[in-house]
Amino acid sequence: MNLDTPIETVVQQLANAVDLTMDPSMSQEKRHEAYRLCDSFKNEFPLCVQCQCALYFTSDGSQYTDIVRHFGLQLMEHCIKFRWYQMVQEDKLLIFSTIMSLVNSASPALQINYLKDALARVVVEMIKREWPQHWPGMLNELEYATTLGCCQTETVMLIFLRLIEDVVLLQTVDNAARRRDISKEIQMSMSKIFPFFINVIDNYCRQYLEFLSRNEQNAANALVRVIQLALANIGELFEFIQLSHVNFKDCYIITVLCSLLDHFNFRQSAVDCLLILLSRKCKNEEKECVVQLLDQPLQQIYLVVHNAISRLEANEENNIFLKTLSKVVSMLSYVLCAFWKDNKLHNFNVEKSEKILFCYVDLLQVCLFHDSLNVITNINQAWCILFKNPEISKNILLKQNYIPKWFMLVSKKLIKIDYKNLDPFTLLDFTDEESYNTVFYHTRSEIVETIRCASAIENTMMFSVTENLLKTCMEKTSIRMKVVPLCEQDSAEFLEWEVMVLILDGVMSKLSLTLDSEIVTRGLRLIELCLQFDTRDPLILSFLLSSISALFVFLTSTSWPSEYLHVTLNKMCEYLILECHPDDQLCVPIKDLKFHSASLFIKLSIKYPNLLLPVFDKLCSLSDQLLSKTSKTGDNLAVCLRLQETLLVLNNHVPDFYKQTQLIKHILEPCQLMWQKVQSIVSGPPEGLLAYLGLDRPPVDFESDPCLENRNHLSHCINVLACVMARSNTSSNLSKIPNVSPVTEHVLLLLPNVFLIIKNLNSLCSDNVKKMMHPSYTSVLEIFPQEREALLGKNIVSEKNDPFQNFRQKPKPDPVYKIKLAILNAYEGCLNVLGKSCLLLGDQFYALQNFAPSFEATIMSDADSLPHVRIRTVMKNFIKPFLINCSSKYYDTVLIPILNSFLAHMLIRLSITWKNIPEREEYDNKDGDSEELLEDMMIRLLTREYLDLVRSSLTSSNESKTSPHGSVEEIPNSDLSELGIKLLRNEQSRHLIVESILNGLSWNTSISQFWKTCQIFQWDNRPVSHPWCDSQSSFKATSLSQIVVRHLATEDERTAMTIAPDLLIAVLESLHWFGHHDSNMGPLLATCLNIYETYRSKNNQLLEVLKKLPEINLETLERFDKWVMSEDPLNNKVNKGKREMLKKILAGCIGKDVSQTHKCKAELRDLPRVLVPKICTTDLLENGDDLNINKLQEYKL
Repeated sequence: MNLDTPIETVVQQLANAVDLTMDPSMSQEKRHEAYRLCDSFKNEFPLCVQCQCALYFTSDGSQYTDIVRHFGLQLMEHCIKFRWYQMVQEDKLLIFSTIMSLVNSASPALQINYLKDALARVVVEMIKREWPQHWPGMLNELEYATTLGCCQTETVMLIFLRLIEDVVLLQTVDNAARRRDISKEIQMSMSKIFPFFINVIDNYCRQYLEFLSRNEQNAANALVRVIQLALANIGELFEFIQLSHVNFKDCYIITVLCSLLDHFNFRQSAVDCLLILLSRKCKNEEKECVVQLLDQPLQQIYLVVHNAISRLEANEENNIFLKTLSKVVSMLSYVLCAFWKDNKLHNFNVEKSEKILFCYVDLLQVCLFHDSLNVITNINQAWCILFKNPEISKNILLKQNYIPKWFMLVSKKLIKIDYKNLDPFTLLDFTDEESYNTVFYHTRSEIVETIRCASAIENTMMFSVTENLLKTCMEKTSIRMKVVPLCEQDSAEFLEWEVMVLILDGVMSKLSLTLDSEIVTRGLRLIELCLQFDTRDPLILSFLLSSISALFVFLTSTSWPSEYLHVTLNKMCEYLILECHPDDQLCVPIKDLKFHSASLFIKLSIKYPNLLLPVFDKLCSLSDQLLSKTSKTGDNLAVCLRLQETLLVLNNHVPDFYKQTQLIKHILEPCQLMWQKVQSIVSGPPEGLLAYLGLDRPPVDFESDPCLENRNHLSHCINVLACVMARSNTSSNLSKIPNVSPVTEHVLLLLPNVFLIIKNLNSLCSDNVKKMMHPSYTSVLEIFPQEREALLGKNIVSEKNDPFQNFRQKPKPDPVYKIKLAILNAYEGCLNVLGKSCLLLGDQFYALQNFAPSFEATIMSDADSLPHVRIRTVMKNFIKPFLINCSSKYYDTVLIPILNSFLAHMLIRLSITWKNIPEREEYDNKDGDSEELLEDMMIRLLTREYLDLVRSSLTSSNESKTSPHGSVEEIPNSDLSELGIKLLRNEQSRHLIVESILNGLSWNTSISQFWKTCQIFQWDNRPVSHPWCDSQSSFKATSLSQIVVRHLATEDERTAMTIAPDLLIAVLESLHWFGHHDSNMGPLLATCLNIYETYRSKNNQLLEVLKKLPEINLETLERFDKWVMSEDPLNNKVNKGKREMLKKILAGCIGKDVSQTHKCKAELRDLPRVLVPKICTTDLLENGDDLNINKLQEYKL
């Protein structure tokens, strides 16, 4: 097939090729050849031939297959999109008349849905190019087509659907002027278009019901798709039209939509329309029409919901409908609250308003009977909204006693159901247990928050129902204990207690108590009941402990708190000293109970310090007692640590600085012998540390490990020190010396040991030390499973949201994993201690002798061997707080040398890693994709956080300043902090910071050299040397570059002139890599303009760089250059006109998304402006003129 082939032969060959592409019996090679033939025809053959082929394929009399007809319509769409302006007027008229005849015809060949859709696409492309200026009668013609039959109406509905999507919703029309013209015309004609769709729905629904009444099922089914498409159009209109149009015929559309909820074929489309309508964000005045939903339509919705809850079978269609319907019901609560004022609803009297409210609340209660988790989530949001509305909740709901009814229903939804036993509807929503757990725990937390809201409304009522629930749980447990002595995990009783504790905590948090009131007396009786409950079951005791903790608030509102306090604390202390044999089946639950009890002491000390201060000495002696009984396996260390945290929290409230200091000394003193042994180990060669930790021998069982005690001692030393630093106040007003913390004297003595531990743990990553380690431990500081899951975005939320995860059965830990975890915790603990020291010890920390050299010799020792995840920890836990808390007198001697050392290391690390990414090895194992993704995510996060650190060092703000349009604002020189100015004046620091910014902008030296030496720059011919290619890093570096540009222009002109070309090249490179992101393009253009304006007058290289760009318009560039040169280079105002001009100049430089790289751009030219009258008076559908062919013929290109 070539250009000389007769048209009939071309048509036949093309039709055969199209049929061949869809023939499964043909070989892949032949199908590819057929595809190439079709593509070459589109791209190479003359326009007239393409049009003739399209007309052949789409004509009514042709005998081609449906696939060929579809190709003909696609060919016609291609001609209109890409060659419309090359056609002569006769060809345009011929295509126009052919297409409109197809729209008006009911040919059996066009009955297939995908052919109608393709035809609609063609019409929409013509509309984009001709309407309204050259096709004023378009709406009339489409309305006429709907009068010809069902098939034609369906095609018209598809045309409107695609037109609204392309022009208004998705805005895929590239020409902004044409998009505005069409959008304005649609809005102007909405008073005719909206009733048009309502009439289509009304007429066809009547016909549909009439056919059903006559048992003509086939005729009725033929109308279903038309009604569904009309509803889809209504839904799209709801997204953008003025809602005043909904008032047409007294909101008739709302009545129609609610009536269609009962019909299986239309219910989903109807409920989608209602949801879109209710979700519209606009002022209440504009949204008055939706109040009509709360009148008669609410009764219809109630019946539909009732039937759906009780009768619908579990399948995908019913599930989607039910979820959407529950969202509609939930959204009605916003309408109700928005228009409820003075105890009545807008435009309704008080009696009618209350009736509507009661009906709606009943509707919400009906929904709570369903088991679907998503339905419960949606309905709970509605309850929360109602409870937060003061008028509705207090004046209405309480009168009818709705809260107890709601509470009994919702409390059952808090019980976690095993994934295998879920109801069918919930199983349809979740493909695995992990995703179910995530949503369940999120929903449960939302329900508890709603319970808090209900508690805030009515204290007494919510406390009463909670009190009864707690007593019921105790009674059930007492009955069970007579038969089965112990409660099993995940049993029904365990799950009920779990929910009981959550409810109790939620209700108690919002109680308003007065001294010795009746509710306080009842609360104290509940505490007595919990304390007197006789059981040895560790699980039940844990739940009772949590209940006591929640009820502790009553002790703050009684005149005799000590009477109950001592009994309560004695009971909690009893649990702390429980003992059990390791072989006992209750050993693990008892350990959990002890840990839980100790943790509750911390919680109570934070919330009620004044109540616990009288028993301070008792807690201190109990802590000493537990520490003395610690076994080789360190059983009591964790419990003891929790008690020490409690003491430290209370210590902040002791009004005596000397006593505060003595407690710190008392807590740290037992660790002295441990610290001395640790110091002797970490001061020696690495072999000693390996032997001490057991890393030089094969792993053994946890209990028989001879090095277990050593690791426990090391962990305890670091944990106690970290605990002291975390729980102590920053400074004490009780000290004679200002800004001195009670921990300072004791902690300063231990800090050298902390530095040495970090140095020795760093050495575990070096190759020399790894040779001495057992192979099982060589990856001791590599990324952990939990860190891996967090980086890969896997679900770890469910565990965090589960407050009772400590009670869940856990697999026996792997010895290797336990050892690695202990070492990792020690490493992070040391860094946390140093990070807290920056704030807590203040100047005394920074004044340590030889701080900068010590940092280099310890924390940065073997830093090159550390994995990315650990250097990220160093940066986050130590370097950043060290930078933020340093006072100005230590900038030159301590901070700047340390920053220079760390920045130099990070710059080398990131550059090498980014360079090696394309050359990394292929992974052969099944987790290869995850490993590759993990590496990619880690380097991106590390790069972003490093640039955040650079920003923190330069400015007092940690956030990029962005305008509402996503472009970075000019940052004045005053935003540079004192440290930032010092860093940019320091030659080494300035070099590191500038190079970091350049690299963040996707620059490197080889690319810069290529730019400067080439005659005409070509993007594809650049040296293969990969920059830091990350869009968010580029965004961060963009704002940093403006700070540096402004500073260097005023203070270091020589350096500025040197780096200016590199800065411009870096910005252009970044535009090429990330210009397709709107969030990047705006800031990059602003920065490019800033650089050019600031440095152009003194550096001609900038103009030369822009001249080398491909596809550059030299005349435009010359005009732009003159414009820039004519103004003050330090003018802070950003000229929008300059930026737009620069954007046009750099159009060939701005990168494209992969999907847009080889996309052929459709041609769409402006038409004469449409004069928009203030009031639309022309009836385009009813009174508009027919299409004026003469006017179309007169139109000249």
